[in-house]
Amino acid sequence: MGRVFASVSSASGTNNSVEPGWVNIENHHGRLRLRFRYEGKRYALAVGLPDFRVNRLVAQQKATQIELDIASGNFDATLKKYKPLKSDRTATSNQGAKLFERFMIEQTKVKGLAPGSLRRYDCALKHLQKFFQEKAAETVNDTDAQAFVEYLRAKVSERTVEDYVILVQSCWVWAETTLPENPWPLVLKQVKPAPKQKVKPFTADEVQRILEGFRCDHHYKHHADFVVFPIWYRLSLWRSSSTKVEALCK
Repeated sequence: MGRVFASVSSASGTNNSVEPGWVNIENHHGRLRLRFRYEGKRYALAVGLPDFRVNRLVAQQKATQIELDIASGNFDATLKKYKPLKSDRTATSNQGAKLFERFMIEQTKVKGLAPGSLRRYDCALKHLQKFFQEKAAETVNDTDAQAFVEYLRAKVSERTVEDYVILVQSCWVWAETTLPENPWPLVLKQVKPAPKQKVKPFTADEVQRILEGFRCDHHYKHHADFVVFPIWYRLSLWRSSSTKVEALCK
């Protein structure tokens, strides 16, 4: 069995280097096409997809199928067996949710995502599937992206919306060579979660009252030392407050 070539030939589609039994994947006026020779006859088969990176995976699978059939003597010279069915066109297109799923798998392999991060990816994927359904990624524009953000706002907090949109934006960057535009950076600027509120520390007076509360309580006084230690440890990190620390913990 021969190899599958993934090189891009000229837009005119002319290629005289097709070896018998080997299948070329080529760009024909922006669309993917397979060219090969069998028993002295040249064949050309339109894949039915634009020349995007993810669509080349589909073309490669089809090319491998043809090579296997040629090698095993099961080649269909009518090419009907290899032509894309109309009902499969949407399934094999560059769907936004499918693209994100491939991106998630790739990130899991490369980065070894922790369970928490993986859950965020999975939740983002489910929202993409529900909102965009079978919509192709290359057709997602600014209006679609904004609508997705509004959909998310009705489901989750603004901070979670930001987390999901950042992931989707990263997916589009990852696949930028296969997509005409990336509408997510502009939309992301409009997502503004409230700043995290800083935890207000206890005052010296409050700390003293907490300690006294434990020391004077009949039921909890034996826990007082367990309260003193973490307070002492945290405050002791601030060397400038050492004098106050000793006074509080006496």
